[in-house]
Amino acid sequence: MTTYKAGGLRILVYDPDWPRQAAEAIDALNAAAPGLFAAIEHIGSTAVPGLAAKPVIDLMAAVRELDEVGPHLEALADNGFRPHDNGMTDRLLFVRADSGVRTHILHVVTLESWPTRNQRILRDYLRHHPEDAARYANRKREIVAAGTAPGEYAKAKTALVQELTDRARTERGLPPEPVWEKRLSRHDDRRTVRPVSDRREEDPHCRAASLGPAVVRDQADSGGHCGSFPARWSRAVRQRAGIRRCGEG
Repeated sequence: MTTYKAGGLRILVYDPDWPRQAAEAIDALNAAAPGLFAAIEHIGSTAVPGLAAKPVIDLMAAVRELDEVGPHLEALADNGFRPHDNGMTDRLLFVRADSGVRTHILHVVTLESWPTRNQRILRDYLRHHPEDAARYANRKREIVAAGTAPGEYAKAKTALVQELTDRARTERGLPPEPVWEKRLSRHDDRRTVRPVSDRREEDPHCRAASLGPAVVRDQADSGGHCGSFPARWSRAVRQRAGIRRCGEG
């Protein structure tokens, strides 16, 4: 399999086994949390036949309310999905890793926002526009060839992703929407977002956040990941899932 890599980035030519890996993970998630997810789909570049991608399976799941995930944290952790924070505040994010190497990312979003999620819309567009999928693949190879640091990879392709997503949304009669989501988005519940002045600062390794009035960003005990979860989830549940609250020993 052809691999493009430099500076820690690794892009592979399309692997026809990726859909199977996604389906296997989806089945495991539904079995682990029966009735929780209204839908789970394979998203991202690994969901587009023929598209080069990082070998990480992206999934997106819909729930009625984000805080419904709380009672299922332990079951998700048992399947390798642990809370993670990368700055997206309109969803819950979970990461699965194998021997420290990330293999899956699960985005949990509200059912209300499901129909207009950029990742789903762009995936469908690229599946039906191979010429634009090829442009996207070429851009990824250019980024790797330039020696771009892994942490800058997403930003380096944002301009093209924005262009393609705008086209995809226009085809559906939807207005443009920024694709850079590591900030508040229109899908947030504006009524419950806490102001910056209310954010916690007890733990220098964990910054506070605002998914809602009872939500903080937490540091995971295992692997140093951060997870976003409602504070009303019990400490016992969080500990079983390998998470601690900012400032919590």
